[in-house]
Amino acid sequence: MSALCIAVVAALAARFRARTWALVFHCVVLTFLAPRTAWSGEGPVVQLAVDSAILGRGREGIYPLTAEIRCESAGPVAAEIVVRVPNDLHQERVYRQKLILSGGNVTDRIFLYPQTDGGTETLLVSLYGPFRTRETVLRTGPLRGGPEICLIGDHVGSLRHEGTDADLGQAQWNFQDHYLVPENAPDRAVGYSRIKFLVLGDGAERLNPAQWRAIRRWVTGGGSLIVLGTPSVARFGSNPDAADLLPVRLDVPALNTAHPADCPALPLPGPIDSLSFRPACLAPGAEVLDGHRDGTVLARRSLGAGVVLYAGFDPTSAEFRQWEGLPKLWQGLTKRAEPFLRAQECYVWDWDWEEREARSAHSDAVARDPFQIQFPSARMVLNLFLAYFVLAIPVTFIVLKRLRRMNAAWFTGPLLAVAFAGGLYLLTTRIYEADQSWRTGGMLLASAGSPEARFVGSTELFFPRAGIYSMTLPGAERLEQGYSASSSGLETVHAAGGDGVTVPGYPAGNLAFRRLFHTQTVSLGRGITADLRITKSTKGASVSGVIHNVSGRTLRRAVLLIPPKAVGRDPEAFSVLFAAVGDIAPGDHRITRTPIRSARANGDSSVVLGRHFQSLSLDRFVRTVYSSAENNTAPIHVPLLLAETSGESLGLVAGKWAGGDRSVAMLVSLPPLSNEKGGRR
Repeated sequence: MSALCIAVVAALAARFRARTWALVFHCVVLTFLAPRTAWSGEGPVVQLAVDSAILGRGREGIYPLTAEIRCESAGPVAAEIVVRVPNDLHQERVYRQKLILSGGNVTDRIFLYPQTDGGTETLLVSLYGPFRTRETVLRTGPLRGGPEICLIGDHVGSLRHEGTDADLGQAQWNFQDHYLVPENAPDRAVGYSRIKFLVLGDGAERLNPAQWRAIRRWVTGGGSLIVLGTPSVARFGSNPDAADLLPVRLDVPALNTAHPADCPALPLPGPIDSLSFRPACLAPGAEVLDGHRDGTVLARRSLGAGVVLYAGFDPTSAEFRQWEGLPKLWQGLTKRAEPFLRAQECYVWDWDWEEREARSAHSDAVARDPFQIQFPSARMVLNLFLAYFVLAIPVTFIVLKRLRRMNAAWFTGPLLAVAFAGGLYLLTTRIYEADQSWRTGGMLLASAGSPEARFVGSTELFFPRAGIYSMTLPGAERLEQGYSASSSGLETVHAAGGDGVTVPGYPAGNLAFRRLFHTQTVSLGRGITADLRITKSTKGASVSGVIHNVSGRTLRRAVLLIPPKAVGRDPEAFSVLFAAVGDIAPGDHRITRTPIRSARANGDSSVVLGRHFQSLSLDRFVRTVYSSAENNTAPIHVPLLLAETSGESLGLVAGKWAGGDRSVAMLVSLPPLSNEKGGRR
């Protein structure tokens, strides 16, 4: 190839009588360039096949993809896969992931998790490496309304009624139904972020450990998981990843065979004697909804902010799908699986912001904190410009004209400009002296005894000088930058493997503020455990017991949120019951016997607390979580430990920490409360 290029150049040079030095120069250049050009089109043969993991997926949110790559090479090959996601605003998100292809005609299967907008219609997936570049274009599905419910199993379409809409009468199917083949189920929790309800059907027993961990982390962040009593559900009992997630024990036979008549809360088709039910024994920490403890057919447990519901029957079977009451049955199941909080839909920022703003403005910590600096208002800047205009033109012109010294305008003009520019500089001088800083805020969600937690929030960064910065976020599955006034669109986002997200080159300008949203899996050591009970007496109800903090984190201003039904109140009543706990140091435990107090919550989401409790974070928590029916459609049914903790070990580390020690809200779901009447046992 090189010899051919040289010969062509020599012929052209001879034709046009080129000089000898020009001919030599072109020959030398092509000698080095030609082999590279030819090599880019050669190399091993690579096949790329990409498809949407979830069948029937809409166009907005995380759009999980499955990519199958087959490389016909003798050994492993390094490559990079890039996903470009444009939208109708002429903006583009770019996701990059490094790969090591197995080679040897082995097919590698990987998952990709790009985020799409409402205006996204196509995705371009490219595979780069020492071979000819492979590209494929995917078209996203149409947007539809209603909450999204997804079945992991082998039967596509089994969530819907087999009859026509006329057969259903007024009971219409109001969900977006999606389907996942077990092999295509995402191996990261972020892959389920747009799903409201996840259903495990027949075939879900083939999920691998990584997929089970992803489902558990998704539930911890506020997901709703419904496990159906299919013929293969018994295999979950021998799978430790599945058994640790369920509210029932499937490895122990039910002692009391529950009858369908024991389910008065759910509408069921008749004759009920012909239905197949699979009762199970209740697991510790779960509650019976229908049936008995030794043979429940409907059980529920809390996991972080989410819910796992076990239904001891299979609504996807033929006997249910022919029944016109199937939509009402699914509505009943999803209502009982509705969590009190979906972390993806509610955003909590820097909870101790108000206290930090109240600190002395003369302290060195605040003086060098760029997030605390108060910039001059637009009105003040406008007034300064108006004053400069009045002094520089009318006043100066009139005064100098009367003094007959118009030549002095060459000096007064620059002096006024320097004076006003210096005044503006003095108003903003603190921002020029500030250090590179960062702070992380959001929610940290966990369950009692769990060694890990789920963080959902953001990191705000300040860059005093322009440059290209390299940042790493360990344990993260998602890193996104939203719209900001400092950029015309969306910055390029790089996604790495399950070990975290790496941004090798993040551009920032002078005095730039950036906010990056992310989710993380965080280690909690041995976690937080609790043994609590309700004591009722003539003076009222109180909560007592022991809370152990072995999470390695200091818990500030901790409070217990008590479910209303634990003290005999209406669960649907919009009220907040709580008990103050206080600070809990790492490795410490607290024995508490605290009266339960009530906070009135109004329809506009405001909460009225007693004067003694105004310093607690409960007020801000309730205003966030209980703000609307969109974020909270179910009351809490287990006690929750709410506390504030530092976000310094979370998020992106870039410069000096400026988030304080209470920037993150920590929420831990505890085991159900036991009751004791009057005094201690």
